[in-house]
Amino acid sequence: MSKFKFNAIFGLQPGIDPDETYQEWREEHVLYAKNLALPEVKKYNINRVIHRFEGVEIEDIRGIAEFWFDDMESAQRAVGRIQGAQPDEFLARFTKTCKMVIAEEEDIKL
Repeated sequence: MSKFKFNAIFGLQPGIDPDETYQEWREEHVLYAKNLALPEVKKYNINRVIHRFEGVEIEDIRGIAEFWFDDMESAQRAVGRIQGAQPDEFLARFTKTCKMVIAEEEDIKL
């Protein structure tokens, strides 16, 4: 099972329609990101934020992308390509902030 995960957490530019953003993310940006992360990426999820708690504005967090990798070296290679690429229209037009981290995942039995 893949244990290393790259997370990109993004917020929106003020005045951007969240539904338009999600459509662009699903239809265009996922291909851009997937192609940059291959061949190392083993799994790729997008997570649309549907509820925010007090103090979290739409401009702060609107979506979370997750990419899983088998090892840290694979994650670093793929993330290096992502960070070094020209931003696509989605990133340039819609996003205000994008925070990125690589995390080591640990399964906790319930």
